[in-house]
Amino acid sequence: MKKVRRLPGPLKSGIPYDPEILSNGNTVKQLMTRESFNAKLKTFRSVFRGVRDTQFFLYRVMKLYA
Repeated sequence: MKKVRRLPGPLKSGIPYDPEILSNGNTVKQLMTRESFNAKLKTFRSVFRGVRDTQFFLYRVMKLYA
């Protein structure tokens, strides 16, 4: 069983919390960033449909979105 801690400082309300839940904000932000990148990549792929040179395609993606 995990040890449940209490919030320190001004946020102290007596409500126990799980550190994994509070650190989930980074995960959500990362997920949103990935989804945004995937949407951009999908648009880029639709413009350059039928790419024959995969290396050049990946190079262009890297230059545009890196």
